[in-house]
Formats: sequence, structure tokens, C-alpha cells
Amino acid sequence: MEVVKNNMALTAKVVVVGGGGAGGLCSGGGAGGYQYNAALTVTKKTYAVTVGNGGSQNPASSLNAGDDGDNSVFDTITAVGGGGGGGGTVGNRNGRNGGCGGGAGANDGGEGYTGGTGSQGYNGGNTGGTGCSPAGAGGGAGAVGGNDATAGGVGVANPITGSTAGHLVSGTYYFCGGGGGGSWCAGTGAGGYGGGGASGVGVANQAGGDGTPNTGGGGGGGYSTASAGRGGGSGIVIISYVTADFGGTIVTITGATNTKVVSGTNTICTFNESGNFVISNGSGFFNFL
Repeated sequence: MEVVKNNMALTAKVVVVGGGGAGGLCSGGGAGGYQYNAALTVTKKTYAVTVGNGGSQNPASSLNAGDDGDNSVFDTITAVGGGGGGGGTVGNRNGRNGGCGGGAGANDGGEGYTGGTGSQGYNGGNTGGTGCSPAGAGGGAGAVGGNDATAGGVGVANPITGSTAGHLVSGTYYFCGGGGGGSWCAGTGAGGYGGGGASGVGVANQAGGDGTPNTGGGGGGGYSTASAGRGGGSGIVIISYVTADFGGTIVTITGATNTKVVSGTNTICTFNESGNFVISNGSGFFNFL
């Protein structure tokens, strides 16, 4: 068996997803940013892997904007955390910017407010301030968030062959769906494909749903004694490589919930939490954990 020489460049497919933003006052949180490199060069060394947390759930009956998600990082790739959904006061009703933008916060004064801007995905939805105080939905990595108490923006399909990470819909796994936008008295929005949380209805004391962990989904908007906006889903990092190409190295990973599996001709390392991805010298054999 041929042994890979020290410091020889190798390539891997890498997906990096940021943490989703939390929902705000009936407004959906924006999904985490999505980054994919189909041929990233890696070498023999230890790589720190950072998996971003989702934005924290808003306090009960809060008028605050939703909390932004945290960034996820592998090597030179950074996926930006999603923007939080807009709040319920004049200064914070616009959705927050992020990897994907948060939806605009609920209001019934007739003013228009805008969703946040997505730097690695799509913008959050807007609101026109009509009856029942509708709010915008969070943007997803594949589409903008809906306006006025509608669904969160859809995410994108997991591009890694053999990986089962993400939100499963009709046989396809998705990342980075926006949180649904709700209203005070009528109308709810579904979460976008990719782990976005659904919204609630204020007068019914109904909170939204959390973004799904390890999808980067945005939290659903709501207004209740339980929560004014739910938390975003944490991000994820996936590294996939052709097993035979790394045949003269030893690859190890750290992190209690992280996994390393062989699928066909590939090895897939999935980071559900922060850890290390380590490539070291081998003797022609692969070390499977």
C-alpha cells in the first residue's frame, strides 16, 4: 500500500453551517449561514472545529429582538450565525442581519418594517403592520422569509453523499431553514425546510417552536408567558473525504457527540459540537475510532 508522504496536500468536501437566530416578537429567526467547499485542501495538522450555538430563547412576554446565532468555523471557512427576529419596540422591529436575515417584528401601527439582510443566505420577511400584528419570517439558505405571518425561507439540501445529517423531508436532508413568522391574533407560519421552527399565536398564549439542533434552523416567533421567541438550532460541520486518498494517514476526531463513519468509498466526519479534526502520519493503515 502506498503511504501518503508528510505534508502532502489532500482534499475534502466540507460543509459549515452557522447557528440559527432566535425568534422575536412573533417574528422568525434567520437560519445560520451556509458554506460548502467541494475540494478544500487539508494537510497533516490539527484543525480546530467550532460549531456555533443557536440564538437563545427570548424571555417570557418579551419585546426584545431575537438573539443572533453564533458562527461556525473550519479552517478558512466561516458560516455566520443567523440574525434574530425583530422585536416589538420602534427601535428594534426590523429583523437582524446575519447569515440569513431575521424576520421583521410584529406591529399594528401601519408602519412597514423590514427583515434583516442575509450575508450567506436570504433576507428575512417584512411586515406591513396590518391587523393582528403580523410579523416576518426568517430567511433561509435557499429562499427569503415570507412576509406577514407566513413560512420561513427554505434551506438547502445536504450535499454530502451518505450523510444523514439535517432535517429529513421526503427523502432529502436539509440545512438552514428560516423560522416561521406569526401574529398576535391569527395566522401562523411553518418553519422552512432545514430545521426552522414554526411560529405561535400571541392571543392564544402560544410560543413558537425551536430550530432543530445541528441544522442551523431559525427559531419560530411567538408571544406567550413561556417565550416571546424560540431558540435557534445549533450549527454543524461535516468533513467528507475519499478513504483511499488518506490511506497513509491517521485521522482522529474529538468531541463526545461527533462521529466518524465509512460510507461506501468515503469517510464522513460529522461535528455536532466543537472539537478537533486531526490528520497525522500513518503506516499505510487507517485508524477507525
